[in-house]
Amino acid sequence: ALAVATAMTLGLYARDRGNGGQATLTSMFSTMGHALGDVLVEYEGATTPPVTDPEHYGFSALYRLYRASDGWIVLCAPDERHFARLVDALPDGDNLLRDERFADPAARAAHDDELVVALGTVFETATAREWEQRLSAAGIGCAEVAPMQGGLAMGLFAEGGVGDQLGMLTTVHHPIFDEHVRTTELVRLSRGTATLGAGCTVGQYTDEVLRDLLGYDEERIATLRAEGVIGG
Repeated sequence: ALAVATAMTLGLYARDRGNGGQATLTSMFSTMGHALGDVLVEYEGATTPPVTDPEHYGFSALYRLYRASDGWIVLCAPDERHFARLVDALPDGDNLLRDERFADPAARAAHDDELVVALGTVFETATAREWEQRLSAAGIGCAEVAPMQGGLAMGLFAEGGVGDQLGMLTTVHHPIFDEHVRTTELVRLSRGTATLGAGCTVGQYTDEVLRDLLGYDEERIATLRAEGVIGG
């Protein structure tokens, strides 16, 4: 759905920039067809789609997540050119990576688990930011993994973040999660008043709905509860 909305927005943007007149057609089926093209399209000689390791850290020793001394990095050095750069960029890389087990792509594939251990030992010696700066400067794909910032990684609910700056946040009290931050109303109506509450628990307002909206008296509500028709 996000891809469909993005495509539609792109079409509207092109129209507003003066490139109107064309028809735009997109669908979620089309989006998923592109996203899963490597398994949906079959032809002679097609390669097997890459599969992550059981822990979902990555596809191989040279294309995966590694733990640094203070967090995580993602390393992307899947080909021979980038592996050679990695050898030169790592401390003691000549001794560590020029082992005959890692001499060529076939050898590295056969000893992938051992290469993971070797690289993991090195990456734990410095911070994620240090590795990103060092390996990026050497022309190797490496980035520090940023902490989770909520939906779309926007940091919407972070104090001082974009939501806070735009006055889009308010504090509510939840019966389980206690006090927490939520958004204000995202659409304001000129003759409406927003009610900004916390999410409710299952059955929290059963009595209120039955009594105030449906007109059940307390005796009937108690009977329904005793017979197991409603919970609580």
